[in-house]
This record gives sequence, C-alpha cells and structure tokens, in this order.
Amino acid sequence: GNHNEIHYPCPVKDFSLSKIDITAGETYTIHANSLEIVLLMEGEVHVETLGTMKPSNTLLVLPNNAITIKASQKAVIFRAYVP
Repeated sequence: GNHNEIHYPCPVKDFSLSKIDITAGETYTIHANSLEIVLLMEGEVHVETLGTMKPSNTLLVLPNNAITIKASQKAVIFRAYVP
C-alpha cells in the first residue's frame, strides 16, 4: 500500500474510506476502479486538467479514470469508493 493513504475498516463490503495526507509539492495519483468521491478537508491542491481545489471542495471520479493531485500546501483528502 501507499504510505500516504490510510484505509479505515468499514463493516460493509461495498464501501471503503481512506485518508490521504500529502505534503507541499508532493503529487498523488488516484486510480478509480469504481465511482469515487474525493473530498479535500485541509490545504490546497491542483488537480491535473481540472484546476485548484480548496477545503470542502468535492470531486467525483468516474470508474476506470485516474486523477493526479499536486499539493501546493500540506493537504488532507478523504476518498470514498467501492473496493
């Protein structure tokens, strides 16, 4: 697994939640196998092809797509998806 992403156990098999911590200047790529909800809780990031996300911004990622996130400052992101 990736050291930036912490997976939280969920009592159901069709839902997963993880927290992603990235530092300023670091990039992180999410490869979506299902519809995913990405929520920026802290910091500011730039999402390739989409622009800047600020706290409380939410992004939906369609299945079989990938997004690359670059943090302009320390960022905390939550990701909800079907495993």
